[in-house]
Amino acid sequence: MQIKNIKDVVVTRKIIFVRLDLNVPMNNQKVINHQKILDALPTIRYLAKQGAKIILASHLGRPQGSQQNLSMKPIYDAMQTLSDIKIHFVDQVIGDDVPKAIKNAQYGEAVMIENLRFAKEEEDNVPHFSQYLASLANIYVNEAFACSHRFHASITGITHYLPSFIGLDFDREYSIIQHNFKPDKGKTIAIIGGNKLHTKAETIQGLMPMTRYIAIGGGLAAPLLQIKNHHIVNGCSVKDLQVAQNIIDSANTYDCQLVLPQDAQSMDGKIYNLADNHDPTIQMADIGPNTIRDIQTRINDCTMAICNGPLGIYEKGFTEGTYEILKHIGKLTKTKKLTSLAGGGDMVACLQNSRQDKEFTLVSKAGGAFLELMIHKTIPGIEAIKTSQNHFVDY
Repeated sequence: MQIKNIKDVVVTRKIIFVRLDLNVPMNNQKVINHQKILDALPTIRYLAKQGAKIILASHLGRPQGSQQNLSMKPIYDAMQTLSDIKIHFVDQVIGDDVPKAIKNAQYGEAVMIENLRFAKEEEDNVPHFSQYLASLANIYVNEAFACSHRFHASITGITHYLPSFIGLDFDREYSIIQHNFKPDKGKTIAIIGGNKLHTKAETIQGLMPMTRYIAIGGGLAAPLLQIKNHHIVNGCSVKDLQVAQNIIDSANTYDCQLVLPQDAQSMDGKIYNLADNHDPTIQMADIGPNTIRDIQTRINDCTMAICNGPLGIYEKGFTEGTYEILKHIGKLTKTKKLTSLAGGGDMVACLQNSRQDKEFTLVSKAGGAFLELMIHKTIPGIEAIKTSQNHFVDY
């Protein structure tokens, strides 16, 4: 079924609970990247213009109870500065001040509540907490695509109790993926980076049935190299080596070629051939020039590229390998030879810093949700919205 967005329902003089993804980068209680806030504003402006009263809710970080350093207040301050809509802040998730602030706000205004994860019931998806959130509003809107692979109260639980819709940015990302993600097994490459192999194993194996190649870089490659090429790598755990063997076995089952680094850049900037290196103390900081060319050649054989995670130690400035691959993909996308889909916070930063974010078919802030949607064709947040729309048929 087609999923409805906020423009498919009358919101005038309604109270709208909007679940946002405002889990933004912070430094000394200041927002240092405003993109997620900017992406949320079209939905908020639309609802305000239609005369709705808006509840804004998000999580920030992984708090253990209430933590002042993870308060939504700095994000509220940033949003108030960027927006032309009057926004109120209430420093509670649960409490008398929340309904009071909503009641006192005017239609066309918004109220931001405190960090949803200050309430343990949010991540535990406790029904009474979902019911409480629903009791504050008339309609629910999910504008948090990046969080929609989670079974959390504000993502799936609340949809049992309110007519539910997706926001404008959610609709944009979902529509682009639905329209463009039609992989041809023989013409699709996935390029996956990151630190710990066991955290990406399910993703890598999930992509195998639909990809010809999976190029793997960063710390993910180390245990695979040790199993496949007998290259001894310092710090590979028994767990990661077991995961690596499972991935290699799965690749053989699905006739998917794993593209692993041939050469690498060390922390001191030197390039070395992995086949010749037997020093386990050398850490791979980035992929080398031969590996870059190898991946680019395989990309040339494909019509679709999926990117998630940097191929080097991005946070320490080892970006050359990732940037060269992204520029190559961007060039092919611009000439209509390739459909390119990229997701995840680090990948978005790499694309922006390499000035390729405008060249890709889709750049998604979501990491886990982006990949799960492609692998499983759906995610919990979308299924919850669809179920709600089937139930609340009058909306």
